[in-house]
Amino acid sequence: MPFGNHTYESLVETFMVNYLVNEFSRSKRLKVVGEKDADLVISGAVLSVSTNSISYGGDDRAYEYRVRVKIEVEARDVRQDVVIWQNNSMSEVEEYHTSGVPNDVQIQKRMAIQKVCKVLAENVHDRLFIDF
Repeated sequence: MPFGNHTYESLVETFMVNYLVNEFSRSKRLKVVGEKDADLVISGAVLSVSTNSISYGGDDRAYEYRVRVKIEVEARDVRQDVVIWQNNSMSEVEEYHTSGVPNDVQIQKRMAIQKVCKVLAENVHDRLFIDF
C-alpha cells in the first residue's frame, strides 16, 4: 500500500499504511498480499495535518487541541489498470488534552494523529465496499 506524505508530520504515512493493513487483514474481505501479487492496490497520500488550540487555562497556555488529518486515497484494479474507487478529500478530527508541558503536547498530538489514522483506515475500508 504505497502512501505518500505531503506534510511535515513525520511517520503519519506509516500510521496510515499500518492501520490500513490491519483493517483489511481484520475484515478478511480482501487478502493482504505484496504489491506484485495484488489484483487491487490501495494507494494515497496524507495531504495535511493541522492542529488548532481549542481551550486555554488561566495561565494563557493551551490545554486542549484539535488535530485534523486529510488524505486522498484510491483503489486501482491492477489487471485492468483502472481506478475503481477514490476519494480525494477524506478527513477526520480528534481532540486531545495536555498538561501544557511541551513534551506532553507532542506525545498527546502523536497519539491523537494515530487515532485519526485508525478511523480513516476504517472509513477507507468501509467506503470501498459500500460505494460499490
